[in-house]
Amino acid sequence: MKAQKVELTELFYDLVYVFAISKMTALIHHPHHGVIDLFSIFTFISCLVVVVNTWFVEVVFINRYGKNGMKNVIPMLLSMIPLLFLSNTFTTVNWESVFFPYTLATASLSLIEFIQYWLEYRSSQSESDQKICKDFMFSLGIRTVLLLVAVLIPYQIGIVLFFIAIIAGTILPAFFVKDFEARPINFPHLVERITLLVIITFGEMIIGIAPFFTIKTFDIYGILVFFIVAHLFLYYIMKFEHVIDHHRSKETGVKIIYLHYLIFISLSIITVSLSFFLNEDVNSLFRNTFLSIGLLLFYGSVLAHGNYNKGSHPYDKTFMITQIFILTIGVLLNIVFHSQTHMTIILVMLMTLLSFVHYFMFYQKGHGKLL
Repeated sequence: MKAQKVELTELFYDLVYVFAISKMTALIHHPHHGVIDLFSIFTFISCLVVVVNTWFVEVVFINRYGKNGMKNVIPMLLSMIPLLFLSNTFTTVNWESVFFPYTLATASLSLIEFIQYWLEYRSSQSESDQKICKDFMFSLGIRTVLLLVAVLIPYQIGIVLFFIAIIAGTILPAFFVKDFEARPINFPHLVERITLLVIITFGEMIIGIAPFFTIKTFDIYGILVFFIVAHLFLYYIMKFEHVIDHHRSKETGVKIIYLHYLIFISLSIITVSLSFFLNEDVNSLFRNTFLSIGLLLFYGSVLAHGNYNKGSHPYDKTFMITQIFILTIGVLLNIVFHSQTHMTIILVMLMTLLSFVHYFMFYQKGHGKLL
């Protein structure tokens, strides 16, 4: 499949997500009594799903129907306004006080995308395209209506309706896969857009570990933390730049999209967990367990993309068993030695290094150079 060019306007649209991702990560950056409470974690995941889902819906629309014209640029620019506003309402302190503006901003995002699909539905002459537009209008319409109703009723009921709206809007497209097959996604364009946003997220991780590199804090362990991030980045890039078949046809993109929800969540968890190594008030067992969850989510989600691999790069049983063994031992040791901060940094660095080296060596052997 011929790759669709990623336009500069799409990259400009992505810039607002740099701010949104950093604001979302801050939701789980402030522990109370040494841990992050479940409500903060749930709020973080909910906010991330809202933002990432909005981004994916727009990306898929541009992928299938977009042209670099004002018809598509104007909706992108308009949606950036409520997204910027929404990003500044992320909070875990007093959710009730921001519920109305946050929900209204979320409804505005859904409405803008609903209108995009409605206009495409009206102008399209293709029955399959009209069906896809109706599917997205259905999921976006339900979410928009539920969100608007949520702001009109008491908070205690409205907050429940809010979460129902978010879950419905996120899950419903998965039920229309058969319809999407009639108009396959431009797979190389989708992979490029996703990869670029993941790189932005890694940029937030770099910012998160920057406090390790000050006059007062700089030491060998800060360097090891940097290499943890580098190993994760190289692992991801090797997979999506070199191992995935970018020219697949007849792809709906549904699996890669849903798996990347987990990748975005995992990277934020890892970012926060690594920063906690400089915070003596954080409970060490919680810190290391939280980091382990993030690492397992990241590696598990990346490896789950195996069906997208090139024909020359299939996973085999030995490869998977070795990867699982490295991750399992690394995570267990990370938790067992949680009270020894320097030891756990070394262990995590070694785990990420071994995972990357094993991945690299496996695909180098008999398949030519990847890097």
